[in-house]
Amino acid sequence: MGKELKITENTVNYHVKNARQELDTRTRVLGIIKAIRLKLISDPSQERDEDKD
Repeated sequence: MGKELKITENTVNYHVKNARQELDTRTRVLGIIKAIRLKLISDPSQERDEDKD
């Protein structure tokens, strides 16, 4: 992720840690799941289905 955004791994980890704390989750995976459920980020599996229409 950092290479695509041209930022360091430490910067990525810093922001992921802050996001996990805001979402009150213990892991990245749980944070992603919670963010999808709260519609803070889109569900990639749903985007693929929309592209088929």
